[in-house]
Amino acid sequence: MNNNINTKKEEGLLDYSSLLQEFTAHLPRQLTAEETLAALKAENICPMLISEFCQIILEKDDRLSRLRSRKRKRVMKEGRRK
Repeated sequence: MNNNINTKKEEGLLDYSSLLQEFTAHLPRQLTAEETLAALKAENICPMLISEFCQIILEKDDRLSRLRSRKRKRVMKEGRRK
């Protein structure tokens, strides 16, 4: 995977989402991506890549939080109308 990363970077791949998907697809079901990335980060394994993966997950979590917040506001607004 590390060689694949270098190749993708040279090709101008700026979004590591596809590599993160490939990585998580290879994990056993018992492991979450977050736990695995935390362990790899603690061991200082592929720090640049792990940092990129963590950033993608944080951004995804942030987007989900914003969507949930909008949905809650919409539901509350509709509840007031009734």
